[in-house]
Order: sequence, then structure tokens, then C-alpha cells
Amino acid sequence: MSFGNPNFNRRPYEGGRRSETRNRSSVFDRLSSPNRGQSNSQKRQNENSHYERRNQNESSSRNQGRGGGRMYPIGVKVMENILLKESYMIPVELLKRNSGYDILLNDPDLREFKLCLVIKLVGKSVSSRANDEGVIDLLLETFKNVNFCQKLMNLISEMKYNIKLADEYLPMIAAIIAEFLRLSPNNAYPLISNLVDICYGVIIHLKNEKVPCADRIEQIFENVQTLIKETRSKLITKTKNITSGGADPPDDFKDLPVIPTCDELNALERPFLRHNIIDGGYKNTDHYLDVQFRLLKEDFLRPLRLGLQEYRKSFKAAKNADVRIYTNVLVEATGIEQGDLVYYLKLDIRNKRFKIENSKRLMYGNILCISSDNFETMIAATIFSRDKLVNHVIAVKLETEPFHLDFKENYTMIESKAYFVSYKHTLKALQDIREVPLKDYIVHVNETNSPPDYLSRFTSYEYNIDKKLTIIVRDPVMYWPSSKELRLDESQRRALHGALTRQMAVIQGPPGTGKTYLGLLITKILLSNKETWNPQKGHPLLVVCYTNHALDQFLEGMLSFTTNLCRVGSRSQNEALAQYQINKLMYRSLKSPDNDMVDRMFYQMRMELKQLQNVINKISEMINLLKKPGIISFESFQGEFSGIIPPHFQRLINDATMRNFLSVNFIEDLETDENMHDTMEVEVQDDANDIDEEIRREEELERILDDDDDDDDDQIEIGSLIGTSDLSILPFFKFDATPEDISKLINTLNVQISEEPFNIKNRLFSERIDMLKLEQRAIKASENVAFTFEECKQLEAGIYVDELDFISRWKLYKFWKMQLGKKYQEKLSLLEKKHVKLTKSIMALKDVKYLNLMKNVDVVGMTTTGAAQYLIVEEAAEILEAHIVTSLSEACKHLILIGDHQQLRPKPNVYELALHYHMDTSFFERMIKNGIAYETLEYQHRMRPNISNLLVPTIYENLKDHESVFNYPEVRGVKENLFFIDHDIFEPQPLDDLESFENPHEAEFLMGLCRHFMFQGYSSSDVTIITPYLGQFRYVKQLQKKPEFHMCKEVRVSILDNYQGEESNIILLSLVRSNEEKKVGFMKIDNRVNVALSRAKHGMFIIGNMSQMAESSELWRKINKKLIDGCNIGPELQLVCFNHPLEMIKVTTLKDFIHKSPEGGCRLPCIATLPGCGHVCPRLCHTTEKDHSRVRCTQPCTKSLCDLGHECPKLCFQECEKCAVLIEKLLPCGHVHPVKCSVLPKDFKCPTIVKRELPFCKHVFDMECHVDVNTYKCTKRCIVRLDCGHQCKMLCHPRKDPNHEEYDCHEQCDKAPLNCELGHKCLKRCYESCGTCIVKVDKNLKCGHTLNKVQCGILEKDIVCPQKCRRILGCGHRCPLKCGATCGGCMVMVDKLIAECNHKAKVPCSVSPNKKFCLNSCVLQKAVGTYCSEVCGMPLDCGHSCKGKCGECLNGRLHSMCKENCNKTLVCGHVCSEPCSTDCPPCQKQCLWKCVHSECKKVCGIPCINCKEKCTRRCNHQYCVNKCGEPCSIDPCSEPCPKRLKCGHDCIGYCGEKCPKNCRFCDKEEIRGAGGLWSYY
Repeated sequence: MSFGNPNFNRRPYEGGRRSETRNRSSVFDRLSSPNRGQSNSQKRQNENSHYERRNQNESSSRNQGRGGGRMYPIGVKVMENILLKESYMIPVELLKRNSGYDILLNDPDLREFKLCLVIKLVGKSVSSRANDEGVIDLLLETFKNVNFCQKLMNLISEMKYNIKLADEYLPMIAAIIAEFLRLSPNNAYPLISNLVDICYGVIIHLKNEKVPCADRIEQIFENVQTLIKETRSKLITKTKNITSGGADPPDDFKDLPVIPTCDELNALERPFLRHNIIDGGYKNTDHYLDVQFRLLKEDFLRPLRLGLQEYRKSFKAAKNADVRIYTNVLVEATGIEQGDLVYYLKLDIRNKRFKIENSKRLMYGNILCISSDNFETMIAATIFSRDKLVNHVIAVKLETEPFHLDFKENYTMIESKAYFVSYKHTLKALQDIREVPLKDYIVHVNETNSPPDYLSRFTSYEYNIDKKLTIIVRDPVMYWPSSKELRLDESQRRALHGALTRQMAVIQGPPGTGKTYLGLLITKILLSNKETWNPQKGHPLLVVCYTNHALDQFLEGMLSFTTNLCRVGSRSQNEALAQYQINKLMYRSLKSPDNDMVDRMFYQMRMELKQLQNVINKISEMINLLKKPGIISFESFQGEFSGIIPPHFQRLINDATMRNFLSVNFIEDLETDENMHDTMEVEVQDDANDIDEEIRREEELERILDDDDDDDDDQIEIGSLIGTSDLSILPFFKFDATPEDISKLINTLNVQISEEPFNIKNRLFSERIDMLKLEQRAIKASENVAFTFEECKQLEAGIYVDELDFISRWKLYKFWKMQLGKKYQEKLSLLEKKHVKLTKSIMALKDVKYLNLMKNVDVVGMTTTGAAQYLIVEEAAEILEAHIVTSLSEACKHLILIGDHQQLRPKPNVYELALHYHMDTSFFERMIKNGIAYETLEYQHRMRPNISNLLVPTIYENLKDHESVFNYPEVRGVKENLFFIDHDIFEPQPLDDLESFENPHEAEFLMGLCRHFMFQGYSSSDVTIITPYLGQFRYVKQLQKKPEFHMCKEVRVSILDNYQGEESNIILLSLVRSNEEKKVGFMKIDNRVNVALSRAKHGMFIIGNMSQMAESSELWRKINKKLIDGCNIGPELQLVCFNHPLEMIKVTTLKDFIHKSPEGGCRLPCIATLPGCGHVCPRLCHTTEKDHSRVRCTQPCTKSLCDLGHECPKLCFQECEKCAVLIEKLLPCGHVHPVKCSVLPKDFKCPTIVKRELPFCKHVFDMECHVDVNTYKCTKRCIVRLDCGHQCKMLCHPRKDPNHEEYDCHEQCDKAPLNCELGHKCLKRCYESCGTCIVKVDKNLKCGHTLNKVQCGILEKDIVCPQKCRRILGCGHRCPLKCGATCGGCMVMVDKLIAECNHKAKVPCSVSPNKKFCLNSCVLQKAVGTYCSEVCGMPLDCGHSCKGKCGECLNGRLHSMCKENCNKTLVCGHVCSEPCSTDCPPCQKQCLWKCVHSECKKVCGIPCINCKEKCTRRCNHQYCVNKCGEPCSIDPCSEPCPKRLKCGHDCIGYCGEKCPKNCRFCDKEEIRGAGGLWSYY
């Protein structure tokens, strides 16, 4: 844990340096004005006097201008107020929407004092280390402005003559340039080069004038110049990695990428590495940071690199299990999770023999390398979620360009076993460190330890535990209050003194010596005296721990003396800290009525992001729906997608719907066999179709209701919040029909038919069902329809849309559907880019919000990425040194390390780095080895003496037991408080090389022992099961879920490495390893053994193979001897019965616990008397429920239930019921029946069968005696004959419509319909009105035509014949109208004389011509001396129309020269582009002449050079012997072509020519009709 100032140089939750090649997105991009960057200088040239008045009302004016573009620059007073704010807030203020800063930069009259104020603002902002994104955006906004840079260079030039100005602002400009180069060298270098040159010119002039400040300024710019040279060198030169050694590094580690690149993973050379120096110091800070960064990165990168290279060689998983390979990975979808864009990948892991969701694979945050070309290129991604892993789907977040995965690609994915999250943020933080604090100790290992700088000789602290004490902090320890006064032991007293008085304090604390207690005490003292080290408020104490659990534990301890704290991070499981989560505090402030500008900006952007996520999710859902079968509505292709369907198809589909467009010809095809002749539709009005229309409307309504009712509302909400841009509008999407919808509707109609069998609509419902089933078959048949791009384009170009068959229509539909999917995908890609940009902006603004929150609390807690001025690190010996150094800020003044290097050490992933490079040596251990003064805590307060005896002197020579541990109670239910159960049962081999180890025998034994302790009255919090292996941990967790272990379900189970620093009253330890190879894994490491044996307070029970352990290490042999000496080891654990102490119970397996101690006691019966009934307890010896208040007695019940003395038939513990013995009783009706003793005769229903007559219909029925005849329902059929002659089909209904006045007869009508002359019967039901005959017949009309399938009842006078008219009009032409229409309207084009001008014009025969039809020149004369000004328009000889005036052309006698382009095709094939009135010149375009050997590169008008290669013209009969550029020596071959056509017949063409498509046999008529000619493809 650590404490300190939150003004750190990284993000509070990760820290790190950004890649300069990545496109940055500003938090302010979304907030900027839509007119940002445009100059308004011309409008504002006369507004200078107006600016000052605006400046006085800046705040109110800003609010008024927020809705539109601001027209005036930011004011001086506003800038001065901003200058007073924190440095990290300056970019936020200047770049917010409508701030006016951009207008100020573009001001052509930018005054000197305003320019200087801008320099001050930018200079102060670059001093911030908390908002790098905002600083970069501010620098780019400022220095990319040409007007500002020009004004700035003019100001610098004037500094030659203004020494005061140069002395104040040149160092500030140098600092800005240096920070710009550090943050963004790619952008900075081209922008500041000229600026530096001008500054050097001013400096030279000042030196010549011998100005006193010139040398100091020159030295500052020399440093800047050095930085520029280094930056230029990095941008130009790419240095190769060299082999590790003592040489200087080949490149700057700060420029190396944190995310692995393809080049790094494919590199064959060993990377540059240097040893972690554990004896002595480093050369300098860069040396130290370079070593830590490269070792840490190699620890992560090497397993991934070796595994990937092995895979590229063999295309299979590496045997060394460094990586996991996943092939055939597909992109299933995209989505939004927790505000981030993710891709859902479907894994092909069908052949795996284990459950991947239970393995260590694909853990959250781990890195994946994804490639589709065998890792020639790749995209890096991190695992975002594994919630769907049970379905073999994971969510990943892309980390490298191009930030896109193709849905059609088949990917290979490689995962490293190294956990990336623990490396990523630390590597970034190492790159961002400028200077290591306390480097005299950390870098140079100086043994001299000074007190913290903030302590003076007489500084005093208040110490308030039992009573208030005042301590002079820097007094020697002998003058401090005694241990008793401080309530500490002597070693803790010395450690407390060292922690408060040494700048670098190191405290070693063996297990149980109170490290956490001491850390909390130090924290409390610092907080109680914070005015000493924090005289200016706003710098809270920073608490940093290695793990989230340790952080939660420490912060919860602090709640006893402060609640003004904040917990950074979202992985806390502690409910007590929930209200202190930083996100909870932030959202609470957002809801506050007095929130500040940053809160409002953040809230606005979060709402925008939320709505954008909604749109992305909706479109992703639409893309998935496109994959399902069904018919998409025509409206889904409208709007922005209207260009997908051609216009002539749109008109047809809009009239008929997409559903009918796709289904109609399928129905016609099915009916073709029955109707071989053409059918024509007759246009008649028939009211009988109204019912069909009603059903259609009901069906449409039902289908619409099945859709999402909230879609329209969502669209309105999204449009109003995001804006109305094309990118953000949610497109309309709906299905016309899907197989599921059709099935539901069919079922609904069937239910209606079955519920109302006599409904008049049932026939129509049945017909509708048949149509729906036909539509289902059509959709099913379409699934096999395939299409190509070319054929669909040909179909779209067709004119006769109505004639398309079923297959062609579905080809077009699938083609349009594919294009719609592409459009959705393009829109989704644009939205995803927008989402990524907006998310980055929100994260940058969130950092600023975090800083504002953390300044107002006393304590900030986070894991090992942060910064501090005053730092305490707990369990420091377990943490990698890189994690420690990245937790320190440059201003750190006091560092306190508390830990124990003899417990768990840091765990590098690559063993070689620990063995040869000392990477497993912690910072804590390195300080001790180099002689830094440290204190050791000597008294352990945790373990009972026989447990701590295992550690002394085997591990700790001077560890002593505190007096409190001698008073611990004995562990109930066992003979010994410490025992090792020795066994030789082997563990099963893991199914996968990466699977962790498990030992079912040990797990089951410990669960049995845990169950035994629960029977002894222990609570779940008293017992903890720990194991060193994840596989055993999971196995125990599965056992906890079984019903026989329900008492143990709340007992904590933990991995050994996660349990350091914790304790429990009873520890159950499973060592797991037992095998033929006698491998014990990392349980032979002394540090882990130390942790495992030091967690218990009252009792510890270990199960394992001791003989195997003793052979593995000297430490286990010593422990084995101590256990043997104390009689604490054996193959059997002896249990003790509380009720029968003389009973000896020995257990070796889980079955022994169940059989020998089934209820926590022994096998003897319990002899206690039950308090309720006096019977003896029926259970075996038990330790729970000793008062027997809830024991169930299983003896028969002896109670009497009634006056007749009947006994209760139930067991003693069951509740007695009323007497159920049957006895004969006389009922009120006179019958006698056996009735339950407790039932009265009047309450019993007599079941005797009697005959009775119903009062209304007089029918007689057999019924039970108790039934009331007035309510009995008659079940006989009604026998009444209706007026129509049919019989009533209902059951007997004497009380409901007895006269059949409301009854509708549903029998078939036998009457003759109206207008029927052929004797047809009516097709309707009996109760319906017959109407006209609807039987379809063929009718011969008076005009001579015959109409097929016309309703019989339609009279001939009501029919309009649709055939073409055969009559001849008076003009001699044939009538163009339908037969049934009135003749006229001849449209044949004829020449007619125009009476007005006597010209002839072609007009329709039925039209009278007038002057507007005349195309000739006007012959009317104008007044003398005037010319006609109309355009001539007559055709010229060249084919163009004359563009001259009619008068200029002398009324068409002499035309003007043609003004059109020639556009004639020249002999070379090109089109002439010269004016038509000039002769065509030689062609100046590229010559098109080419042969199989080469092509001419000259201008077309210059003669070509002939090809000198041999001519390639040849066939089986002859070949050319000339050069390619000479005339061929042979004529075209006259032999017949030897090829065969697709039909199988011989080709009818000549050898060497393109084969014609016609066949002399198959196309005989076509060839004969063409006169012997045929066509080619």
C-alpha cells in the first residue's frame, strides 16, 4: 500500500505513455463549434473597440452563444481567471465549445499583451502531468494556427530590443517546445523548427549586446536543441536490436511499443537485456528504468514470441505450452460493453476434452494475436469479457490498427499464458517517468538514511491511542514513550520510530507480527498530523496495494478513523467500501445541482455515448436478422438505402409489397398444370371480397403487434439526442414475413376454427391457411436459390418486370438483401469509429473529473499504479520492483516498505529471467541486501506455539511468541490442534498441459473434515481451506455445491498465493502433489512453504504425501522431523467425540467421516429423552441440537383423535389431523354410507345413483343423489327441425333461444343463386344471402371474344372486354383501344400540313397539327432592318444542330460555323476532341496498338515501330513464318472447327475463329431464318 499526492504523471487507473503513431482523439473534438477553424477576420476588423465591452460580460455571453457559433474571441479577464486555475484544467477551459480561443488565435490584430497571456496559459498547462491528452490537443490547436505562429515569431524578433520580455518569455517558450517534443514528437518537430531558429537569432543578438541573461537563456535552448536532435534521429533512424550484454541500449526504451508488434514476435535475434543489479547501484536513472522496462516486457513477450514462431513452423500448438492456439475463429458480431466497442469471436473448440470456461484460458484482459495470413500481419486485441465462453464465444477489444475485423475472414488466434493486464499499465508508467524520486537510495543505493525533508528538528506528532501523547518525531528512540505507553511491543516501537524518521524506511515483518496493524497505525498518525506534511490542502494521502483484496482490507481498517476517502478501480468486492468507489462519488456529483462545467460536459458526452451505443446495438441486431430466412419489407430498402432497388422495380414492389412480389409467380407456377391457357383478370366490383380484406387487415395488425412496440420511440429519442446526421439516424427495418410469424398465424387461425366451428369466417380462415402454407413453401424453396453479380445486374436491366419467374425474383431479392447488409456494415463501421473517438474523449475528461474528486478527500486508494509524495507499501517483498517504482511520483519525499522477503517473492513468468537476470528479487529484498537500515518485528501474535514452532528456527531464528497466543482454546472434535495426514494416493494426470493439478482424495478428505468442524459448532468464518493449485481450488468449490456439504457452502476456499497477509482460526491445507515422478512443483520453494504454514491461529490440518515432500527439500525434512517429534503426523486423523470421550475415531477418507462420525459425534446411539413426548432420541450420537428441541421423534403417535377412542395413525413428530376412520352413518336423504368419523352426515355428499327428470326439457338422466336437477346440464342433441328444413346441430337448449330465432344454420345452401342460367347450386351457407352465382365459367361475348373463368352471375352488359379492338376507324387505321371501350384516338404517325406556316409535320392521326409541331425555320418576316433572334436549330451537314441566331443564318440559307466538338471516331479508334468546324488533326492520345509481345508507347499520330518477334498465329493445320509486325504469310484457316458446343454437337465455325453460339441441329430454324448467318457470344 502507498500514500501520497494524486497529482501524478499518469492516468489514475493505468498510467502510461501513448504511442505517437496512433491517431489521437481529443476530449474536446466533440465539444468544438461546427465552424471551428474558420476565419472571421473580415467581419471583425472594425470590432476591436467592441471586444472590451464583451469581455466584461463574458460569462453571460458564453451562455447565450452556446447554441450557435461564437463570433468574438475569448476575453483578457477570462484568460486571467483561467490562469489562476489548476494546470490540468487550462486545456479543458480553452478548448471547450464556444470558448473563443480559436477565434483569438485567428485574430489578425492579435495584440502583444494577449499573445503573452496565451504563452503563459500554454506554459502553465504543459507543467501538468495529469491531462496529457488535453495538453497535446491545446498545443496542436495553438501551433498549427498559422496566424498565431506568425504573430509569435514577430514577438520573438522584437525581444532583441526588449530584454525584460526576452528574460521572462524565452525560457517559457523553451519549456513549451521541450514538452511538445516529449508528448508528441511526430507532430511537434515540423511545427517548432522555425520557431527555434528565430529564438537562436534573438539569443545571438542578446549575447552580442552582452545582456546578463543571455548565457542562461542560451543554455536552456542548448538543451532544447539536444532534444530536437534526438527526436530527429529517432524519427529517421531505425536501429536493430542486438544481443544482450554490457553495451549501451540500441534504442530508447520510451519509444518501444507496449502492445506487441508483428515484427517483435517474428524477430529471431535475442532482445537487448541487462541484469537487475542486486549488489550495488545503477549508473543513472535511465540505466535503471531501461533495465526494469526491458526485463518486464521480455517477461511478457518471450512466451508469446516463442509460441508464435513455433506455430508458424509446424502449424500446431507448441509443446512447451507457452501459447494457446485457436484456429477457425470467426467474427460473430460486434457490440458495446461497458462503453467500449467489442467484437464477438466464435471459437472452434469442439475437440477439446475439458470445459474451457473452467480453465485458465482466455482470462479477462489477456492479449490475443489475431491473423488471417499466418501472422505475416496481425491485430492485437485484449479479452474484454468471457461471460459467453460456455457457448465458445468471447468479446475482445482491438488494441492496434486497423481496428477492424472482417466478418468473412477465417482467423487464427494465439493467446499467451502470461497475463497481460499486470504488465500493460506498468510498462506504460515506466516510459512516462522523468526522474526517479529518492534515487540516492533506489538507483545509487546510498546506505546513509536521512529524515524526510518535511520534518524539522522539533516537529512533534500527536499520538492518541488510549491517551493523548506528544512525540518529538526526530528524537532518538530512547526518548520516545515506552512500549507500554504506545501499546506496542519493543520491536514494533523501533519500527514505528524508523518509519516516521527515515526517508527510506524498511520494516521486515514475519508472519503474524502485525504488519497491517503497524501500517494502519502509521496511516492514522500521518492523517492526524497532516498539517505537518500537507500544509496546503488538496494533497490527499495515497494508499497503494498490490492486490485489490489487500487494498480493500486496508481501506476497511481505515474506516475506523476516517471516512473521507475514495477508492479508485471497480474490482472491489467489499460492501463497506461500495459508497466510496470513485465512480459512485463521480456520478453522485453529476446529480448534484451545483455541479461544475466539467460535470456538465461529462454528463452530456455520456448521454451521447449511451444513445450511440443504442444505435450500434440496433444495427448489429439488424445485421444478424438479415441472416435469418424471411421476407424483408420494401420500406426497409427506402430512405438512405433507396438506391439498392432500381426505380422501375420500386414502382412495382411499392404497389404489390415485397411479399407479393416474391410469392405470386410461385403460386402461378404451381397452378400451371391445371391452367395451360392464359387467364385474364376481369375488372368488376364485388362486395363479397370485403371479408377477405378484413382478414388481411387483421393479419397485418397482428404481425405489426408482434414487432417491437418501442422501435419508433427509440428512433425519436435517438434522433433528438444524437442529432439528425445520416450517421446517427436509425434506419427502418421490418420483416414482411418470416417462417416463425407464418407458423404462429396458422396456429392462431386453427385455434379460432376449433373454438368456433360454426363461424361463417372459418371457410375464409381455411383458405388463408392454405395461402400461408403456400407462402411457407415458397420461402423454403428460396433457400436453395443461388445468384451471381452479373446475372442480377442483367435482371435489373430488364424492362419486362412482370414476366420474371420465381427463381429470378428471389435472385434479385437475395442480391438486394446482400447489398443492404453491406450498407448496414458500412454504417456500422462509421459508427464504431465515432464511438471509439467519443470514448477516448470521455476517458480523458473522466481523468480530469477524477482529479477534482481526489483533491477533496483525505485518502485515495488504488492498486500498484499511481503516484505519491508519502508512500507506504505493504507486502513489499512480493511485488516486482517495476510495480514499486511506478507507484512513486517525482515529488515523493518519504517511502516506507513493509514486508517479508522470506515469504512469497515476485513471480516472473519466464524462469530464465529469474535465474540469470535476478528479476525475482524484489525492491524490498534488494534494499536489505545492499545494507539499507531496516527493522525486524520479533513477536508473532497469530499462531499457537506448536504451529509457530514449525517456522523456528527452520525459517526464522529470532521469532518469538507473544503471550496472547498461549491462551488459545483447543480445537473441538480432534485430538491434536496440529496434524499432518500422510498418504500415498496419486493425483490424476491433467487432460491438458495447461490444466492445473488436482487431487480428489485430498479435496474430499478436507471437505469431510470441514463438515466435521461445522458439526462441532464452528462458523464458516472460523475455517479456511487453502491449496497451492487452481485445479484443486476448483474441485473443492464443486464439492461445496453438493448437498452433503451444505453446511460448508459459506466456508472460504483460497489459492495459497492469494492468501498471503491473511489468517484464519483453523486452516485446512491441501498440498495436492503426489505422483510416481515425485514432483512437488513449487511447494519445494521455502517462501511458499513459509506462507502455507503461517496462516493458522488455533489449528492447522495438512494433507499430503510427506515422504515425497521430504525428498524435495531440506526445509520439508526439518518440518517432518518436528512433526514426528510432536506426534503430529500420521496416516490417520484421530477425532474426539464430545459426548463419549473414550470412543476412538480414526479417519483416512471421506467415507470414514460419513460412516464413523455421521453427525459430528460417534456411532453410539443418543440416549437423551426428548422434551416433548418423553421418547428416547432416535438419532446416533450428535453434537448439534443438544437440547433436542428440533429432533423429530419417529415413534408412533399415542394420542386419541375422537370420543370413540380412535388413535392417531401418524408418527410422533407429525401434527395430528381429524379422525379419518370410516363408520356407517344415516344421511338426510335416507341412504346409509361409510363416512369419516369427523364428518357430519349433513356435510357428506351422497354418491348413490338415482334416476331424475330435468324440469325444462323432461329428459331423464342417471345422476348422483346430491346433484341439483336445476343446475344439471342436458347432454342430448336438439331434435327441432328448422324453417329451412335442416335439423338444429346444438345440444339441448330449452333455456337459451328455445325458438331458434337467433340460430344460424351452417348447412350447405341448396338454392339457385341469382343470374345463374346453368343450374348451379349456391356455394354459401344456408343462413347467408345467396347473391349472384360465383362459379367460374367461360363466356362468349357479342364482340366475338371468349373470356375464361368469369363468375357465372355477372351479366354480359357489366363486362368490359379486355381484348384488343378489331374494328377499323374512319381514317383507315385499326383501333388501338380495348374491345369494350369506345373507338377513337388513332395514334398512327402521319404527315399533315400546318395551316399557319404551310410546313408538314409528323403527328398522331387523331391530332390536328398546329405551329408547335413544326420543326422548320420560321418563314414569317420581321420588320425592316431587324433580324430574328431565335436560335436557328436546323441540322447541319455534320449532324449537329445550328447554334446561331435565325437572322444571322439568313433564315437558314447560310449557317454559322458549328461550335460543337467533333466527336468523330478517327481511324485509330480514338474520338476527335477538336471543334467540329476544323479539320481533324493527327491524334495526340496514347497509341492503342499492341500485340502479345509488347505495346506501342508513342503518340497515336506517330507511326508505330513494327514488332520484331515471331508471329504467334498458328493452328493444327498451318502457321505463319513472318515477323509479328509483317503481314501474315497464311490466309485464315478454312478447315472446320474441331471443338464441340455445350449441347454436344460439332461447332459450325472455322478453325481459329471464335465459336458461334448457334448449333446446326439445335438452332436449325434460327440459322435458316438468318439466311445462313449465326451469332457469336
